[in-house]
Amino acid sequence: MKYITILFLLFTLACEKPPKSQNADNKVSTKDMEVYIDEGSLVTLGGTSEIWVKRVFPEGKFDEVTSIDTKGNQKVYAYDGIASLILFDCKQKIYILDEIYYFMGDTPVTEMDNRKERLDDKSSWSKVEPGNYVEKVFAFVCKTEEK
Repeated sequence: MKYITILFLLFTLACEKPPKSQNADNKVSTKDMEVYIDEGSLVTLGGTSEIWVKRVFPEGKFDEVTSIDTKGNQKVYAYDGIASLILFDCKQKIYILDEIYYFMGDTPVTEMDNRKERLDDKSSWSKVEPGNYVEKVFAFVCKTEEK
């Protein structure tokens, strides 16, 4: 029951529209989406920082994600928004998407979890590359200057 309550709270928070008073520094616009950084969710522990980020496609645009259940059945979900917990290793300039929740409008459609790959084995983490939203979130989280 505790897990269901926590999951419900996460979905509720992720579905909320970003507040209109949100600081412009916490919003990143790209040609493909708007990215909202939840500054209040930033946690740093043992050299790893994590933060919640919500990405929203422009109205009328969407993408699809394929999910495979434990029986090997495949299902395709359409989505127009993504809430994700991103973990950063600021010293190594690498990251991983730890938890990902896909939405269509305000309705959650599916979730992905990389928790098993989280901290122990960073070989599956990706380098922060210049020119995308992850670089801007990295700069915010790790307080580095963008080049």
